[in-house]
This record gives sequence, structure tokens and C-alpha cells, in this order.
Amino acid sequence: MKGTLKRDKTIVKGLHLVEPNAFVPWKITTWQLKRIFKGYPLDFVTFGYYTSNVLLQNDLRCMIGFHFEPSLLIPRLHLFEFFRGDDFYRGDDYERNLDDSFLDFQEKFELAFGKPHSCNKGQYKFNDYTWLIGNITIIHNIHDRFGFEEHLMIQRNPLMQKLIASKFNIKNIF
Repeated sequence: MKGTLKRDKTIVKGLHLVEPNAFVPWKITTWQLKRIFKGYPLDFVTFGYYTSNVLLQNDLRCMIGFHFEPSLLIPRLHLFEFFRGDDFYRGDDYERNLDDSFLDFQEKFELAFGKPHSCNKGQYKFNDYTWLIGNITIIHNIHDRFGFEEHLMIQRNPLMQKLIASKFNIKNIF
């Protein structure tokens, strides 16, 4: 698919947001994130964790969590977490909403990053997916934690990425 390689290279440097129109680079500080989001809602949740309602490429509207490495003297961004707001799950059919969310995220992430590098049987009716792009690991799954919940995250972690690549015997990861 034309353009996938370009986007793959971009994620190694950070994440492009459509709304707000911004680029969020890896390893920035919380102060730098606040400057990027100036004039756009950014919620402080707890030390090292902020969230916002954003629009990503491929018309993907969702919540994003920005996780900052707490063990550093100056915490730096190391993980993007994607999820749906509470309004998405309103109504009587949580299972259908969960299914719709998973399929939508999976379709849009495959458009942006291509087919996952690994696919394994998951705890729920969907598989667990992993992409490996340079020093970036993308994980999408549903697991049981007091009920089924969806997890989709992009993490900058070279050591974890190497461990996953060796586990699945993946040689060419970018």
C-alpha cells in the first residue's frame, strides 16, 4: 500500500494528529506536550499521564493517553494509549460496542501501519496483534481485567521490541 512506509518512518519519530493539527514527538516532557496542546483540551489525570480527545489519520476519532516514563529525573513521553470515551460504551450492548471499537481500530491501524507482524489467539473472540516498526512496538488486544477491555498502545521501547521480535522469530522489522 503506497504511503505505508512513510507513515511507518514517521511513527519512529512521533505521532501526527489531525485534530489538533500537531506532531507529538517521542521523549518530550509534559511541559512540551502542554505547549503542543495550547488552546486544545488536554486533561491531567495523574503524575505522568494526560489524555485528550483527538482525530487521527483515516478519520479515527478516539481518546489518547500520553504516558511519561516515571523513573526518569525529567519524565519523557514513551507510550501512546488509544481508547474510546465513556460515551462510546453507553447503551445496553457493551459487547457489540467493544466489537465495533476493536474492528474500527484494527482497520484504521492496518491502513496506517500495514499488516501486523504477529497475530496470536487472544482471550476474547479477536486475536492479539503486534506491529514492530524500528524501535516502536504497537500492541492491540482485548484481555480480561474485571471484564473484557480493549488495549491499543504504541510504545517506544527498543528493549521490549527486541524481545518480542526474538519471541516471534521476526528478522526484518524495518
